[in-house]
Amino acid sequence: MQSKGVCEIASLEYEFAMTNLIIRTLLNILFNKINIKMASPIHVTDDNFQSEVLESSTPVIVDFWATWCAPCRKIAPIMDDFANEYNGKLKVCKLDVDNNQKVAMNYGIRSIPTVMIFQNGQPVDTIVGAVPKDFLIERVSKYISSN
Repeated sequence: MQSKGVCEIASLEYEFAMTNLIIRTLLNILFNKINIKMASPIHVTDDNFQSEVLESSTPVIVDFWATWCAPCRKIAPIMDDFANEYNGKLKVCKLDVDNNQKVAMNYGIRSIPTVMIFQNGQPVDTIVGAVPKDFLIERVSKYISSN
């Protein structure tokens, strides 16, 4: 009688393990099928600045940055957040000033990071330096609400 109980327990453990394996496999398949993509900033250049920024139907925030710039790296996660949080309401762009000097010179970028907000093809606000996210939200929100 005791051996039958042990066999039943072993059988239940096996069924549990197999069920668990099947569930994990199905979840992996489901997560791979969903493939949720996070929005991210658009990397603009001298060549596509006109079409991506100046011709945009939504307000655009452009982060003028460089790879060697520590304060630029500090605000990079804020730009990533903005791309997700304001997706469809605000276009978030980044322009590497070392590789795209024409646009940087046209807008008088002398210090980085510089963040510029464009609306209807025109610069409407400029923020210089690494500032807190709340400060950027305050500046951006007035242009999003008027869109």
